[in-house]
Amino acid sequence: MPVDAIFPQRGSRFLLCMGVEPHVCPPQRPDKNAYVERFHRTLGEECLRVQLPQTLEQVQEVTESFLHHYNEERPNQARSCGNRPPHVACPAFPP
Repeated sequence: MPVDAIFPQRGSRFLLCMGVEPHVCPPQRPDKNAYVERFHRTLGEECLRVQLPQTLEQVQEVTESFLHHYNEERPNQARSCGNRPPHVACPAFPP
């Protein structure tokens, strides 16, 4: 039995307690989670490497500002968004 099955991560433990079987992507395999990997790349290139925050508070502030820009203003090229911001293309996303 793998160690992860005995001592799963906190998020996995929570999901298991809620009756949800988590699907954990293997490490070093960005092809297995392309949407999240693309968002992390965008966050790094358009926010963190531009703003260069120095403290945790600054990271939180610039990330919160970027998330608003990303979801409300920045055009998204996904087929579902049609080159519109996600909240404009799909205003009924859950909070």
